Amino acid sequence: MPVIADLQQFFGVNIEDVWRGLVSPAHVLDLIQGLYAVPQSRWRAAVLTDEPPARPQPGTPPSWLGWTPEVARLTAIADLITAALAGKKAKPLPTPLDRSPVVTTSSIREFTQMFQLLR
Repeated sequence: MPVIADLQQFFGVNIEDVWRGLVSPAHVLDLIQGLYAVPQSRWRAAVLTDEPPARPQPGTPPSWLGWTPEVARLTAIADLITAALAGKKAKPLPTPLDRSPVVTTSSIREFTQMFQLLR
């Protein structure tokens, strides 16, 4: 499971330490939440429904794995430069947002039900 490997790699926490009583479950849950901030986290990529291809094809959206704020900013800068040089013909570079579907709800009740499934 990606979360077990990520806990070990990024935080040095062995999941078996929970059963040994060395680490509290609440602490592990906090660390798991922290994995959202780790661009190289396999768990983050899995939660964002991202399966990075072994060999990315040109023009396909990139993976969330390794997508950092710096990469996002550099992509935006490249898009601005390309648009300035090429005008309206310029196509923006693909981002992981192009790959992930946007979830919408039609009511507060539906949102609440969906939120409960994510917990």
